[in-house]
Amino acid sequence: MENERIIKITSLQRTEDGEDTIEITTRGTLSGDNENYTIEFDEIFEDGLKSHTVLTVKDGKSVNLLRRGDMNNEIILEAGRRHNFQYGTPYGEMQMGVFASTVENKMTPDGGTLKLVYTIDFYGNFTSGNEMLIEVGNTF
Repeated sequence: MENERIIKITSLQRTEDGEDTIEITTRGTLSGDNENYTIEFDEIFEDGLKSHTVLTVKDGKSVNLLRRGDMNNEIILEAGRRHNFQYGTPYGEMQMGVFASTVENKMTPDGGTLKLVYTIDFYGNFTSGNEMLIEVGNTF
């Protein structure tokens, strides 16, 4: 079952230079059940770049974040595991790593939350600590 939803994403990024919080609210869809579901939405970044994002959760604990458009990447987040990924921008591609410490799933077919806590590294060197809260709300 697929339903149009309000999706709010709050992202906190910590680097050596400080903290930055970004919040976006957009329309998207939610399909699936409590443990296996997909959230789809379009993102517009601060610099005007756009991407379509598909976030797929399997067994309530493995998250695959796929972006296509001006920003292209596929990131796998699993608590306690590190994965490498290609981060593509209009300016070039980079090989990066991601280590998730938390994947907290509180989603139902009617909405809910998904919390991700992870670090990103660039060639094994710490780049940022990140927290992302995805809230899926009422239908339109």
